[in-house]
Amino acid sequence: MTARHSHAVFLDPTARFVNDAGNLAALLSFDGMHLNPSGYALWADTPRPYH
Repeated sequence: MTARHSHAVFLDPTARFVNDAGNLAALLSFDGMHLNPSGYALWADTPRPYH
């Protein structure tokens, strides 16, 4: 089933999480790979405009 037929929306939150070098922003991660509470808060808020 495609998004066109199911009314699904593909969200690519990458731009909200990466720095200019394309790496996970330091403020959103403890170790450069895993989200910290701030990162999870941003992640949880990502689909809000589409809801």
